[in-house]
Amino acid sequence: MFDLEPASTSNNPTPCKEQPSSPAKGDPKTPPAEPLTNGQGSELQAPKAICSPTEAGTPTPESPHRGGALVKTLSQTLVAFGPPITPEEEVIRIAVKEISDDPTSPAGPEKEPPYLIYGIDETQRIIWGRKLSTQQLVEVPVTTSSNSLFKLKSDFDYWLTRFPNTKGDNINATKGMAAIMKEAEEKGVFSPGDLRGRGTYLDEGRVVFNRGDVLVVDGQITPFSDLETKYAYIRRDPLTINLDVPELGDDEGQAVLDVVASMGWAETEHPLYVAGFVVTSVVCGALPNRPVLQTSSAYSTGKTALNKEVIIPLQAGIGIPVTNPTHAGLRQQLNSDARPIWIDESENESPQMRQQHLELARYCYDGLPTCRGGQWGKPIIYQLRSSLSVSGINATIPNPADRSRIVSVRRQHLPPEVWGAVSERLKQVITHQTGERLFRRVLNNVNSLLANIEVFKQAIQARLPHGVPTRYCDTYGTILAGAHLLLSTRRLTVEEAGQWLQEQGWAYRPDPDAGENPALQESTDCLEYLLSSSPWGQGSTVRVLVEQLKGSEVQAATRVSQLGQFGLKVDRAGGLVVANRGKVTEIFKGTRWADAAHKERLKELPGAAVPDNAVRFKDGGSYRCVLIPWSALDLDSDHTDPQEE
Repeated sequence: MFDLEPASTSNNPTPCKEQPSSPAKGDPKTPPAEPLTNGQGSELQAPKAICSPTEAGTPTPESPHRGGALVKTLSQTLVAFGPPITPEEEVIRIAVKEISDDPTSPAGPEKEPPYLIYGIDETQRIIWGRKLSTQQLVEVPVTTSSNSLFKLKSDFDYWLTRFPNTKGDNINATKGMAAIMKEAEEKGVFSPGDLRGRGTYLDEGRVVFNRGDVLVVDGQITPFSDLETKYAYIRRDPLTINLDVPELGDDEGQAVLDVVASMGWAETEHPLYVAGFVVTSVVCGALPNRPVLQTSSAYSTGKTALNKEVIIPLQAGIGIPVTNPTHAGLRQQLNSDARPIWIDESENESPQMRQQHLELARYCYDGLPTCRGGQWGKPIIYQLRSSLSVSGINATIPNPADRSRIVSVRRQHLPPEVWGAVSERLKQVITHQTGERLFRRVLNNVNSLLANIEVFKQAIQARLPHGVPTRYCDTYGTILAGAHLLLSTRRLTVEEAGQWLQEQGWAYRPDPDAGENPALQESTDCLEYLLSSSPWGQGSTVRVLVEQLKGSEVQAATRVSQLGQFGLKVDRAGGLVVANRGKVTEIFKGTRWADAAHKERLKELPGAAVPDNAVRFKDGGSYRCVLIPWSALDLDSDHTDPQEE
């Protein structure tokens, strides 16, 4: 007779004890043992020795693994239905290998699923997972086709083993998808906003750099599937940057700043802005805000040289250089990456394209999720977390809100003999390897950079006049903290940051396009557009008619009617009354003050008031309105009525 017992899974089994293969001598009641066969006449050789994981006389503990219960059941069944065992009959025990989760087991560990599941989208149509064989992120459509399963594991035999159909000759794809969908639902809803492409990010206090082929988590190389996180990092073609380099030293950072400063600038602080932009741009996904750098100057004064000889090599393959791209094209090229972008030829001669570049700057600056309409009523959500650099000869910024996000620098022409020496020095100091070492320095000190950004914001705030937007501190605090990281990785106090700014000769410079109070520029621009318009198609502007009615005691009915039909009225004691709605909206059609947005801007003018009741406009109806005082109106110019000339 024979019995089964689990094989030892210990690495240090006890010595084997000899098992008798024939009856003990002197025992006439024990018959000779019959040879064991497999039922086909072949003899089975019983083992001559057995090994036990326990000391003699100690019961073998039941295996904690799934194989233990299976072996025990087989053993009980064979004993129950086999021939009866007489007291004199010897039992031959055959060791059976047991399935175990223990990697030291002779059978090896039980195989884990060759994929990870992150969750399911809110429409219940897509399951997000990772194929471990390639570490690639995959979108698995919820279908009853085995093709969906193959996205997670392209092995027919694997799925056939797990989910065979009733005949066992094909995959039960319905059952397989149900199991995967259950796992996805347990993980919860997965949002596309949790996708992270190549670039640097903060992840629960950790600094994570996705190079495309591997993750660097707090300085340690980590496979995509080994990082426990709510985000899904996307594997793509690796960025051409070597991480096995020493970080750039303080003296080398000073050399980079010095050679950039020698290139010729309109203001002394401009090289600080360029250097600070480069430093922050390579880890832009980890920043709370991403300031935009704009380079503008006359033709052939070195805008392209700045990008090709400074910005691009110092970004060491992380950046994306493009020429006059569309918003949609850049968004698709980034595809969840957080990488810096350089846009050349961003010119006002192409107003629509220029507007797209400025719109892109807004989205990148804040990095908030943005959505577009998609199929099945499902929005397409994406985030832009890139640092944007633009250059152009004619690149004005009409919107004050955009100006607070953009740091403008201007190159100055250097004589050929001077530029020759500077160019040679640039090639020696700034190389692709310099950029790799600079990136290593920034990556190793992201937390110091973030701490100093907050410190520089406070130091700048203390040096600003009243009325400057808070966003100015966010923009320049980020840029200047980046410049300081070139020179030192130490965390500063507010006093130390202020002292450093003073040593660099930095001071607040009002935007020449924004007037003395940038916060009011948008309202002033709106009023100026209204006054300089001629909604009648020809003849006088609004400014001319208002001046004439203000200076005349006799209100000419024709002029009153002309203004009134467009929701405008002169109050000689108070100022100009502007309707919130009605035909006045035609004046602002196609501008950023369209759809009655003008009323909000005009309310912000100094001394503007909102009457309690609606006002009637001659030939124009009654509307709620805004009263703009004479003090806010620029009516002191020599405007004349063309009809009177």
